[in-house]
Amino acid sequence: GLGSPSLEVRYEAAHQLCKKKHKLAVSQTESLMYKSPSEALPLYPPLFAMVGDAHSTRVLRKMLNHSSHDVRLAVILSATKYQRDDLLPQIRQQSSQLQFALQEAAAAAFGVLKDEESIPKLEKLTQSQYPTVALAAQLSLYQLGKQDAIDAIVSAAQNGDLYAIAALGSIPDHSDILLQHLNHSDPQVRYNAI
Repeated sequence: GLGSPSLEVRYEAAHQLCKKKHKLAVSQTESLMYKSPSEALPLYPPLFAMVGDAHSTRVLRKMLNHSSHDVRLAVILSATKYQRDDLLPQIRQQSSQLQFALQEAAAAAFGVLKDEESIPKLEKLTQSQYPTVALAAQLSLYQLGKQDAIDAIVSAAQNGDLYAIAALGSIPDHSDILLQHLNHSDPQVRYNAI
């Protein structure tokens, strides 16, 4: 349990407490986090995000201001996975960071969390120099009801872009492009088309 000398065992005990949303889960997990090496900090946001109480929200907001972009990225991905739309104001701030992984994660979060307020930001991100950021923004715009956003995704998928091919899997009526890629010479393209 949490008294074990092994960090892995203590982490798993904290994970189980968070899954059960135990009343001491967040305080015990936060205490363990502060005793963990800094390299392990990105492992904690999913635990706090799954609990979803006021204390865990405060911890996640604090972590969104952490100096490590890996920690901030883990918070955005966890907030997206656990549908934590209460963190959208802080995620919108992260979408303006220069780190492209943060931009991509924030763009994806806006679509999953149905954040219509972010549409102007997403439209700007579609012009990103980073293809994955632009495609994440296009997919989110599509998820927010902007049907014309699909054209860029389809075009990129036709050109063999792995992210676009994977994105088409969640878009109805475009299986013909995926079927074409099942015979592609590149095994990564074939895998993403499945």
